[in-house]
Amino acid sequence: TYTAQVGSVVSLTLAGVERPVMGLSATAYFPQAVRENIHADVKWWMTDAAPDSIRARRHMITDAVSDKAIKISGIPQGHKRQALITMGERLYDTEIHQELARIRGADPDRAHAAVVVNSYEHCRYLAIGIHGAGLYTGGLCVAVPAEKERRDKLPPLPPGVVELTPDEFESFPGRGTMLVVPMARIARGLNIVIGTKSAITPVYLCTRPLALMTDPPEMYASVNAAGLGALPRQPSADPVAALQAARQAAWERLGVIMRSAAGFVATRRELPEEIGAGLVVVMIQLAGRARRG
Repeated sequence: TYTAQVGSVVSLTLAGVERPVMGLSATAYFPQAVRENIHADVKWWMTDAAPDSIRARRHMITDAVSDKAIKISGIPQGHKRQALITMGERLYDTEIHQELARIRGADPDRAHAAVVVNSYEHCRYLAIGIHGAGLYTGGLCVAVPAEKERRDKLPPLPPGVVELTPDEFESFPGRGTMLVVPMARIARGLNIVIGTKSAITPVYLCTRPLALMTDPPEMYASVNAAGLGALPRQPSADPVAALQAARQAAWERLGVIMRSAAGFVATRRELPEEIGAGLVVVMIQLAGRARRG
């Protein structure tokens, strides 16, 4: 009943008139996250999250031989295959196995995990590692592209590992207990549920999400945000001059991006701040996959 009346009761209370109401994600207002922020003041909001319903924990996964942290980001491309395989082995034996066993004893329907990386190729390498872990006994699913031509180009998987295309993700709880999946395929919009509750409890983010200011979506969002940020907060007596100032600010931001060094820490301060804010939004959305219901 409340949802049906939100456009009349709430808007009548706040604005004195009935208005259509559009529901937005909790991360729709997120200044500096230029790809997501709606660039407007928020007049009213509500929360649907119980206190302490999401916990973020840092885990340092170390190599069993060297006892050093396993690094993925920043290492040469040729070394990433073995690093991801080692990460999969150690992550399963030190974290995933015992966590799923604990959840299975309390709520079997939610004893499923999402293991997140950046690409379908990285999914394969991490899955090879999980499959080779000492405590592994089964239940491994791996996301694959919908297009057969793309699937055929991926490295082979060990026998017994289940491949799931994006259209098949909803069937995951009946196919296994772990889904290795690219961030871009699971962070938004997809709810894997049993009944009304999420089937997934722990989500393991294994690699830093990709975000490059030279990617067109990031670049255009930054340019657009710079222009909008230059507009006056209140109506202007000279709208032409205001638009010209916004246009100039947008052009200047484009110049900054084109002249910036490729390294994350070497760019102008506002650019890595925008990227960082965008990564926070992505991680909030990812956590939402385990909070449904």
